[in-house]
Amino acid sequence: MPWQNLSRFGRGKKEKFELENLAKIIPAGTDVRTIIEQKRIASTGPVQPYLIVLMPGATITRMFAVADNKTIKIESSSFVKGLDVLFKMYHVFDVNYPKGWTRFFEFLEWGFYKLNQNKLTNTMKDLLMRVESQGTV
Repeated sequence: MPWQNLSRFGRGKKEKFELENLAKIIPAGTDVRTIIEQKRIASTGPVQPYLIVLMPGATITRMFAVADNKTIKIESSSFVKGLDVLFKMYHVFDVNYPKGWTRFFEFLEWGFYKLNQNKLTNTMKDLLMRVESQGTV
């Protein structure tokens, strides 16, 4: 099973994977501008690019990428597409990945985008090899 070693992935790190650092999930009908302003006011430093995902239930109805208080509508209801847009924004704007998500995005860099292959840890290489051997990549 390719996921059996995930418990080692990121072990000993002080930062936690917090979805709020990556995406803000809100009910459909919520004012997006208000959410963006609240996040900016609550931040003690610069706000890195993130996603706003509108979900009335278990289905994504709209998604926006937010950077520098500007919104970009993502023409897809796929969270994977949202992550793709977000990943590219980090590189275009040359900003750090969200707190706690560095290893995840470094895994995407090498495993899916074939960038910065020197950053991948042995555990991440092992995980990627297992995923590729299952034919899912």
